[in-house]
Amino acid sequence: LEISSRSDDDDTVWFIPLSFALLGDNSLESPSIHWMNHKFASIPFEGLLNTTYLFNLEEMGFYRVNYDTLNWQALADILTDSHLEISRLGRAQLLDDSLNLARAKILDYNFALNLTKYLTKEREYIPWLSGMKALTYLDRMFRHGEDYKDLQIFAQSLFAEILPELIDDESDEYMTVKTRSLVLSWSCYFGMEQCITKSRELFKVWSTSQDSENILNPNDKSYVYCNGIRFGDQEDWSLAWDRLQVTTMISERDSLLRGLACASTRELIDLYLDKSISPNSSIRNQDKVYLYRAIGQNVLG
Repeated sequence: LEISSRSDDDDTVWFIPLSFALLGDNSLESPSIHWMNHKFASIPFEGLLNTTYLFNLEEMGFYRVNYDTLNWQALADILTDSHLEISRLGRAQLLDDSLNLARAKILDYNFALNLTKYLTKEREYIPWLSGMKALTYLDRMFRHGEDYKDLQIFAQSLFAEILPELIDDESDEYMTVKTRSLVLSWSCYFGMEQCITKSRELFKVWSTSQDSENILNPNDKSYVYCNGIRFGDQEDWSLAWDRLQVTTMISERDSLLRGLACASTRELIDLYLDKSISPNSSIRNQDKVYLYRAIGQNVLG
């Protein structure tokens, strides 16, 4: 084992907890834990040379783990064939480590993206959140390029199985709600037709309701407002703006502020910015940071 250092002049060392387990036996239930206080260390390893292993179990230490090529491939195979062999946090950690190591050009992106393919079988929120956070970087890097369509197709393949399961799920179980919200937001973002159609249908219900603040499930408002406006027209944007002026519900106001930033034309983005800095703007100063952040996430922002 070796600690990677960015400075040859820094000799500072710390006690670092090293936990590891061999997959395929019971060591995950009673992992080996050692302490490393040198830049190099060796630990006992009782197993076959081709045994698949995991380090830094449950992210005990604040560091990333890079494996050799064979172990990365073996971990990808386990995730594909029987992902529940690895804990929920362990699966999230593998996605986070691999994609961030690839971002740092330490690991080949082929290995990192190969790991994410198992998400078609994943139904837990934490691994999905980890994967989407890391893929956000790729989205920013590709979205103005010629190859962005390839990234969209790849992302759509990840959501192909879970989206139909969750799109009409009205469960109020907390983690299901969180997973559904994340999946619907990203599915629409990457242009999945089933998600877009659903958001437009709910936006139409909201736009014609006399009780617009309460007609939608609160957990749906974020993706419905954003995609209703993104795939709508100026009339839809103006309606959302008008309702922002009159609502007194804080959660409704927050959802509309972010949703209005999803406009799909430069003219509407410019209009929104103009309205936000107008001396008579109805947008509170403390809310403007969220508005500008949301506009910054828009491809036109």
